[in-house]
Amino acid sequence: MKYKYTIICFFVCWSGVSAQTKYDKGQSFFDQKKYAEAVSAFREVISVSPKDDQAWYLLGAAFELLGQHDSSVAAEKKALDLNEDLLDAYVALAQAQLALNNGTDAMQTINTCMKILKKQKEYPPLILQLAKAQFATGQIDLALVSFAKYGEQVPGDYRAYEGEGDVYAKQGVAPMAITQYEKSLELDSTQISIIYKLGNTYMSDRQYTEAARVFNKVLILQPDNDNARLDLAGLYFRAKLWWQCAHTLKDYIEKQNDAPRNLQTMYLEALYRGRLFKDGLAPAEKFLKTEPNNVFALRIVARAYISEQKDYHKSIDAFVKLSKIDTLQFDECRLLGDAYRQIKNDTLALAAYLQAVKLDSTQSILTQANLYGDIGTIYMNQRNWEQAANYLELRVKTDSSVVAGYINLAACYQQMEKYGKAIENLERAISIKPEYAPAYVNMGFCYVAMKEFAESRKWFEKAVKVIDTMETKYRIQLADANKMIGLSYLVEKKDYDNPNKKWEEGAAYLERALKYKEDDANSHVWLGQAYQNLQKKEDAIKNYKRALKLDPKNKDAKTGLDTLEPQ
Repeated sequence: MKYKYTIICFFVCWSGVSAQTKYDKGQSFFDQKKYAEAVSAFREVISVSPKDDQAWYLLGAAFELLGQHDSSVAAEKKALDLNEDLLDAYVALAQAQLALNNGTDAMQTINTCMKILKKQKEYPPLILQLAKAQFATGQIDLALVSFAKYGEQVPGDYRAYEGEGDVYAKQGVAPMAITQYEKSLELDSTQISIIYKLGNTYMSDRQYTEAARVFNKVLILQPDNDNARLDLAGLYFRAKLWWQCAHTLKDYIEKQNDAPRNLQTMYLEALYRGRLFKDGLAPAEKFLKTEPNNVFALRIVARAYISEQKDYHKSIDAFVKLSKIDTLQFDECRLLGDAYRQIKNDTLALAAYLQAVKLDSTQSILTQANLYGDIGTIYMNQRNWEQAANYLELRVKTDSSVVAGYINLAACYQQMEKYGKAIENLERAISIKPEYAPAYVNMGFCYVAMKEFAESRKWFEKAVKVIDTMETKYRIQLADANKMIGLSYLVEKKDYDNPNKKWEEGAAYLERALKYKEDDANSHVWLGQAYQNLQKKEDAIKNYKRALKLDPKNKDAKTGLDTLEPQ
């Protein structure tokens, strides 16, 4: 005989003896799971036959299924008062007593049954209640034996494995408990309580991924089970699975008009730590209306506005509010500095970046290098060359592969007239990236500043060669290179067999320079001087006039024009 898992099984088995009895109405309600109606039906039977032990037993069963355990206990005791041999009533009474956490009473009920009904000691439903009562009263080893015995007698009942799992969980033997719970669910995968037990056991064994998998089953079976949703979210939170935690809480938070503060805070923290700033902006702003100093909400708002909304003023406001109640973290100082740079406030941007430097200890090499580079760039904009050089030195020391760092560092040294160091850094840049044309152009300018025009010409020519077919990408560099090559010819002291050669060469390069950048006043001035020395008066006048249009205060253009067109 196969014993099912609810107390109703005893009624079903018993009532099958007669197809049409006074209990049929109650039976129908049981089948429909209308337990309140079943209570009414059996009360009707009792009102007519108050000494009907079966009616009292079945009334107790209906109460039990409604969760009215006290009423169930009273009804089952009445049934036993009327018939002390009613085996199923003992079982039902013990079950109700266990539901009320009265393990001692349940054990007494079972022992009474065994004394009175000696021949029924092997009755499986009684063995199951015995195992549960032993477990409830701390007789763990005996409970394990009883659950195993029940499993042998009713091999298809999931409750045997569940009970063994409970024992192993109580003993702290998580692997064995997990095995038994999984066997139980193989027999009946719809048992939510066992799924919870399995999930909690995985959690106690720190198997968070498996625990999450199990708790997700609850939501699959019961999508509206808020308790399961919150348990799963809590699991994800403890496991630091931030995205999963936020995703699990999202629907719950949105549908609750006023979710508990601790859950809202958990949600915001999960959004923040999961870097879900876009999704977190709306709930964070809503939360700030009632709790304006919540650090996670402020952090989300600050980051969302700079990274998603590009609203730098609002991002700055949030960071400033946050700084008054909590210490800004490294990346927050970085972002605050970035926001200030976007609104053209380099002074405050620099202050934020320098604060980040004080906090930095665990950042990646690239992050550190970029920070030093940003600080160096601001100092360059402020023409504070020495400080700029200090931070740019830190940048290239932190990450020696950064070509731009060497280029900017060389520019600082050039402004400080430390040409040897400037050349040294440009050589490093070229060794790292030989095809990078700006490095050659800057090297040429360095030699120009040293008035070594012949040497500068070599570097500008190398720049032109490196650029080759990349004219569109490096138009400015081509303009500068050709301009300076042209100048180098104009200032050259070398004697040529043809005295016009240097003017012709210079003019040719200056024409090329203007091809790439026509609005350069100096190129027009120098080209005008070349044409003036070549006796090409009209071409010279044309270029002087163009130079004055671009730069009305250009003295060289005005002098050349006055010479060719005296007043």
